[in-house]
Amino acid sequence: TSVCAARAAGEYSGKFYVSYQDNACLKDCAVATANPECGGNPSDLSTQMFSTGAACCAAKLGWLNQATCASLSETGAAAAVSGSEKWYVDWSISKCVKDCPTANGGSCGGLAESWESAEFTSSSACCSTKLSWKPVSDCAL
Repeated sequence: TSVCAARAAGEYSGKFYVSYQDNACLKDCAVATANPECGGNPSDLSTQMFSTGAACCAAKLGWLNQATCASLSETGAAAAVSGSEKWYVDWSISKCVKDCPTANGGSCGGLAESWESAEFTSSSACCSTKLSWKPVSDCAL
């Protein structure tokens, strides 16, 4: 259902639209405490709509952690995110770190941001590809 058709019938489309002030996408549905993901009708009828919160996040809020954005958009609450457990370079310390919460300890360097590519399955692959000039002993967290 399009926003125009839904509004004309006094209903909601059930689709998602971006809310930059909330850093999330809101669902076109009746605002209620029981439905925190609902933002009501978008104020502008020309607002681009998406079938899922995840699609909206990817298209309009690409700089955010996508799992967190999708969860917040679709349920109204950010899910606990554990990371991919893959390795990426934390350029602030020039070391390869694991994509997982720092509270987990060990080699976890925090959750990778959207611009940090957590693509390696091992620290050695990360080190040899991204930090080849560093000694192996000083390359990974």
